[in-house]
Amino acid sequence: MPAGKRRFLITIQQAVMSDDASGQPLHSWSLYCTRYADVEQTSGTERFRGRQIDASMTHVAVIVSDSVTRAITPGMRFLWRGRVVNLIVVKPLDGKIREIQLMGQEYIQA
Repeated sequence: MPAGKRRFLITIQQAVMSDDASGQPLHSWSLYCTRYADVEQTSGTERFRGRQIDASMTHVAVIVSDSVTRAITPGMRFLWRGRVVNLIVVKPLDGKIREIQLMGQEYIQA
């Protein structure tokens, strides 16, 4: 993929568990890395649950493979244009080790 296609800067975050002042577990996110990526929205769904609409959007991002990005795992997330995308699948693109494909789900509260 030519470098010009990776035009979006995404922030990849990992989950961090710590304790608050009262000793209760606290779930938060910390910066893992930032990379330029080619990001596409591939599909979306809407479902009615109770009296609420549950909407989601699937995103695919392609980034350059390096020692840091090869350690990205499902369960992490990336931020793109103010959206939070939870990673579901992380794999080399077309079996090559030069690029990594990140597939994730964005949940939209309606």
